[in-house]
Amino acid sequence: KATVSVLNCSPAWASTYIHTPRNTMPTGGPWRLLAALAAAAAPAASRNVRFYGSLQSPAEHPLYAKRAVAPPEYSAFGSSGVGWLALRGFTRDGAGNLSGIDELLARYTDGPDAVSSVVWPNWKTLGAPNFVELVDALRARELGIMMGGFVPGGKGEYNAPGVAPYEAHLGAAMSLGERYLGMGDAEQDIRYLWGYVRNDVWGGSPVSAAGRYEAYAAFRRYSDGVERLSGDKLFALSRGMWAHHYLSTGMYTIAGAELSGGPPGQLTYAFIRGAAKQYGTLTVGNVCSFTRWGHRVPGDPSPTAQCTTGSDHGDTCGTSYSAMKRMMYTLLMYDVALFGFETWFYYPPFEANTTLSPVGVMQARAKNWADATPPARRGVHAATAAFLLDVFAGWEVPCSDPGKPFTGTFGQAPYGAADFLADGLFDLAYPGYRNTNYFKDGRYELSPTPYGDVFDAVLSDASSGLLARYDTVFVAHALQTQPITTGARLAAFVQGGGQLVVPLDALLDLARGGAAAVEGFDPVPSGACTAHAAGVTVSFRSGGAVTEPAPVVLCALAVPANATVLATTADGAPVAFRTAANAAGGSMTVLGYGNYGVATAAQPVPPACQEDAQTLSPQPVAAAVLRLAADAMKDQALFDLGTAGDGPATNLSWVPKRVSDTEYVLGVSNTRLAMQPLRVRATSGVVASVTEVQLDQSEKNATGYLPHGFLSADIGVSTNTTIAGVDFRMLRVTFAQPPRAAALPHSVLPRSRANVWLRLPPGAPVIDSVQRRPNFAQTFDGLLLDASYFHARDPAALRGDARWLAARGMRFAADLSRLIDVFPGLRLGAFTPPSPVAGRPRDALRCGPVEADRCLPRAPSRGVHPAVPGAGRRRRPHVLQRKHRLHPRRNSEVQRLDGVRGRSFDPPRAARKWPVAGRRGGGRRRHRGRPRPLRRRPGAARGCAPEAFHKERRLRGPHRGDAGGLGARRRRAVRAEYRPRR
Repeated sequence: KATVSVLNCSPAWASTYIHTPRNTMPTGGPWRLLAALAAAAAPAASRNVRFYGSLQSPAEHPLYAKRAVAPPEYSAFGSSGVGWLALRGFTRDGAGNLSGIDELLARYTDGPDAVSSVVWPNWKTLGAPNFVELVDALRARELGIMMGGFVPGGKGEYNAPGVAPYEAHLGAAMSLGERYLGMGDAEQDIRYLWGYVRNDVWGGSPVSAAGRYEAYAAFRRYSDGVERLSGDKLFALSRGMWAHHYLSTGMYTIAGAELSGGPPGQLTYAFIRGAAKQYGTLTVGNVCSFTRWGHRVPGDPSPTAQCTTGSDHGDTCGTSYSAMKRMMYTLLMYDVALFGFETWFYYPPFEANTTLSPVGVMQARAKNWADATPPARRGVHAATAAFLLDVFAGWEVPCSDPGKPFTGTFGQAPYGAADFLADGLFDLAYPGYRNTNYFKDGRYELSPTPYGDVFDAVLSDASSGLLARYDTVFVAHALQTQPITTGARLAAFVQGGGQLVVPLDALLDLARGGAAAVEGFDPVPSGACTAHAAGVTVSFRSGGAVTEPAPVVLCALAVPANATVLATTADGAPVAFRTAANAAGGSMTVLGYGNYGVATAAQPVPPACQEDAQTLSPQPVAAAVLRLAADAMKDQALFDLGTAGDGPATNLSWVPKRVSDTEYVLGVSNTRLAMQPLRVRATSGVVASVTEVQLDQSEKNATGYLPHGFLSADIGVSTNTTIAGVDFRMLRVTFAQPPRAAALPHSVLPRSRANVWLRLPPGAPVIDSVQRRPNFAQTFDGLLLDASYFHARDPAALRGDARWLAARGMRFAADLSRLIDVFPGLRLGAFTPPSPVAGRPRDALRCGPVEADRCLPRAPSRGVHPAVPGAGRRRRPHVLQRKHRLHPRRNSEVQRLDGVRGRSFDPPRAARKWPVAGRRGGGRRRHRGRPRPLRRRPGAARGCAPEAFHKERRLRGPHRGDAGGLGARRRRAVRAEYRPRR
């Protein structure tokens, strides 16, 4: 017997929980705790940069048991912990059967040139009559399968049956368990942006852009259709920054993206890694052969000459081999569980040729390296920092839709100030990320990472346990959704030793209008924020100054005691401060710029999203904000790859992996064609040695190693102090003295309280109620639906809601108490008692707010229950039977419970041997068989009882102080009115 808690939520409570206006925030909100925690404790010793030092196991995630689709573990793809994607299709005979299954599988998966452990055929392979033979062959070889190519592009295909006609074959694939990864979503986020939002293909009318949640709901309506057509088991191959909104459904087995020719690779995977850690899945890496200037076909027998448009193809068009290699090893440094190039593993003719192309050679040699290097020697990606965005931000990179640059909110609205803040911070971590796929020399295929590729992107529904695994959290957006929960989690993060960097406006979002000072810090100084024209000079405590090139808003700050002022204006007014470190080393840096630290007016910039031209932000983040954020990023960096005296490297990208406290692995990429200096320095500790891990270099001799148009560029050579242009090097760094880094030990994220169900109010829509609560899966185990919900919907709508809930693994139950009520008004438990008086609500009480608790019935003592045998019988002509005494201490509880209910109560016959007491405390006075009246407790206000009780008191006539009374005929009439129905 499980104990289930049910939380009752009214529509008003739901709206307050999600979207309460700022001016309704109660005094003493979570922002107060946040400021107090950051400012209160005494300074601590120098801290270590912390990060989580273990690979994630989906089975250990708190949401694993609640998912409808179980994601795979690393072990599902072999002992090396990395699976390899290849084999995009099978040939068919005249009858449509798959031919040469065993031969193809042997060629792709056997021997030292094996390139695959998971096949990736087109989804229409499900329709082959002998598809079960393929499943049996995969099971015998312990191989996996994922279906690709399903692209519901228009109304007709969107409304098509999808995989439904192949239900039997889909079931055979499902029998592979975690080795069947589902149907690919085919980059539906970018199709939504380019087709359904831009051209309104499916909606019939423009989608409302009234708010961020409405835009999110529109995107989910589209995605729900794709998921339904795909059989509700998918893998995410996203192109945008919305991986969180796929994985949060619990229907996706794994998440990844196609790099090259699309979104900025490092930032895309920052979102994907954050989403995978939030919702308990693994990641997949994929590199595309397409760019906006064509696609690569190794040994193309009929290449096009120009390589200037997306339809061109050839041996030098598309993604260069150098970019492919850099992206592949960068993704492997991210701890992806699967990797695969898009296609072209063999030279043509692809069906019969057994010679590996340069693409196949690179993947086969990487597979050999992974098989020969145990996971413990490869290390774990050291993600030391995270960007935090609102769960309904819907942020997207500026040139995702070149026709509408700088568009966010799920493609529904232009950038706001919070969106420009995110853009500026991302450009600080990944300089030039906006220009991905716009420079022909490939310079931004991977962006430089001056502070290391160590950032994840998480949303505001991230749990406290997950946030505690990062050293620094940068609030990069507004925090307007669930501010109470978000504030409490950020407070716990700082209290646990985390470093929080937050703009003042985000704190105001958490406060929602609260203005009282806490610990000497007033986040809402009345009239203290003023607009300034361009030219404001800000000086920094660490040295140096900047002049703002655009108009900004500055807010005067009441700096808490013991806080350190980090920047001031020319007149000495503080612009930013960092609170004193608490006992755990946690602190908060507040950036005192208004408008989320963004310029208040658009600046003249060149046209965006142009080839071979930089895309600049029209509303840049304030220079002082960028400087302070850069200082925080530098503080948590473990290495510095810049040249002596030059600071962080500006053209190199590097990814750290921790092997042990004294050993790290660095993956270093040169993002430019020109040779760059290379100098590895640790920000702390003493480096003992730097050795290079030997990787295959055969692709450097292949035609097309460099981008088209730059085939003869001078890229230099890689030495101990230099790295050649567009080269990738893997370095193993050992320390004689460990750096100031603390790898958090393996742990399991805390689980929420079990068996907590959410009772929806009558008339509340199921899908909308769940979606408005991003933390639903973390908090609740199921939904309790009111009977009115079933009455108000037709069977088709009920089936749709049931499928939606079942696809997400959500349990639900029906509360039919409104329809089936054997004892009207009877409730078992500590609920509000009913009132049978006409014209009054059932739960109305004649009590004031202070004394209302005295009117609620207490739970009956052990052995006393209103539903015992005989509770429906009535032995005397009285409405209430309260005189029987089961126990001296229980007598008052029995009387009080029965009186409040307004129902007869006849204890079992075994209890009737007890004498009837005339007064409390004993005595010989009897009432001649009449029930003793229930007297008010001393000090209780007159009338503090339900209406039924007072009316019954009036029915008994003049007795012990009651004034007035009714005749026998009237008493019989009222008794009949209140007699329980049979």
